[in-house]
Amino acid sequence: MKTIFHANIDGFEIVLGFGEAFGLIDPVATAIKIEPLIKALPEQLQMNALNAQINATRQSAMQALGLAEGARQRKDAPAMTRQNAEYQAKLMEIAELEKQLPDRIRAFEAARSCITTENAAYMHPPQGEDLIDDAQAASLAQKHALRGDGQQLLMTGEYVTDLRGRDFWIPGPPWQHMQIDKLGENMPAEALAPDQLTDAQREEIAVQNETDRVASLTPEERAAEIDRVKAQTLGQAAQKRSELEIAGDTKALAKSQAQYQEALAGIAAKYGA
Repeated sequence: MKTIFHANIDGFEIVLGFGEAFGLIDPVATAIKIEPLIKALPEQLQMNALNAQINATRQSAMQALGLAEGARQRKDAPAMTRQNAEYQAKLMEIAELEKQLPDRIRAFEAARSCITTENAAYMHPPQGEDLIDDAQAASLAQKHALRGDGQQLLMTGEYVTDLRGRDFWIPGPPWQHMQIDKLGENMPAEALAPDQLTDAQREEIAVQNETDRVASLTPEERAAEIDRVKAQTLGQAAQKRSELEIAGDTKALAKSQAQYQEALAGIAAKYGA
């Protein structure tokens, strides 16, 4: 007997794993259940027969010993010798019989273990775990091991799609970024996973994200960002002028000014300023 661990997720009862049921065996209920089966075991009957034979031989040995003692007290030497010989013979017979005990005990223990396993009474497992027979457990365990990427195994033995946590994009404009958060949901037919996007599509998404970000700025945030970007642009133009002048370009100022004005135009177009 095995146990199966499971959980209900989004209405689906999925398999989490498997365990052994040994720890759930009820020893008292099992003992009561198997008692008549143990008594009927051939190995138990053979043990009983051997023990009965040993006990009967012991009694015969003790009887011979008692008769030998009586003959001694009567000073009947021939009878004493005969009874002592009988006593020694019985002791040897007992020793030979007892040599069979280890094999009989091992056979009985093996049979009892088998009977116990086949007829064990089990306590009910805690919530999220249930008893399952070995054959069904083996079948479900194989299916569980063979489940594909993005799949979960149901208690019924069927598979369910599991794309939870995976994000995708629906082509635009505007592009829509979505994520699957429920078991059993599939991506829309037109959806594109991040690794399926082309460079051009990634650029479109980046432009859209930046446009959306700027649009969400408060007037104060927009003004502060414009000032910061203009200062950065001016620094870049000054750096360009220095590089051109060092290189001996006589039009260094005009070129850096043109770069700066072009950047300002781009800032105005981006921020609407």
